[in-house]
Amino acid sequence: ERGETPGPWFVSLFPTNRCNLKCSICWQRRVDVDHSSEISDERLLHFVDECAELGAKEWVIVGGGEPMIRDELVIQMCERIRAHGMDGRIQTNGVRFREEHFERLIKAQWKEVVFSLDGPTAEINDEIRSAGSFVHATANLRKFNELRRKYSSTRPEVHLTAVVTSTNYDKFDQMAELANELGCDGLRGGHLTPESELSLKFQLSGEQIGR
Repeated sequence: ERGETPGPWFVSLFPTNRCNLKCSICWQRRVDVDHSSEISDERLLHFVDECAELGAKEWVIVGGGEPMIRDELVIQMCERIRAHGMDGRIQTNGVRFREEHFERLIKAQWKEVVFSLDGPTAEINDEIRSAGSFVHATANLRKFNELRRKYSSTRPEVHLTAVVTSTNYDKFDQMAELANELGCDGLRGGHLTPESELSLKFQLSGEQIGR
């Protein structure tokens, strides 16, 4: 309106393509991913400063792979983002968090952490994501919300998100109950884009979409 050119208000960052899980619906199942080169911690932290100077407002730290593979970098970035008055969310499978990470995000008053689960039970989720991922992610969700209560903090908000598949499309009532039990602030769903032969078994049929 003033005739000026604004900077990027929204920044989406993939800090790594490495991941600790082998989800059958992931894009990485159809390609060989080169993990030999990543942007350095120093450069990414300086990138936060550059984006602040350009007037950025919001961040999403996502993947690629699992952001918390580079856990110390990601938490430092969140702290620096907040120090500049910006906000953001982390999209994660939730397995690699430690109590220290949660406490630092609470202290920084980070905006949001979104945990990905693809079913209300270990049997459904782990068929897609990896054995043991449901137990680890839900345990971390409980710990996160215990710490939010301990510090009387509503931040970060904690949400569940699920890819809608043939094995969970009719179980979102159970997903909502799980989200409530774990103390989450919300539940989201996303569309499945088949990425490989492995993911085709989880694609919704026309009948399931109609229901």
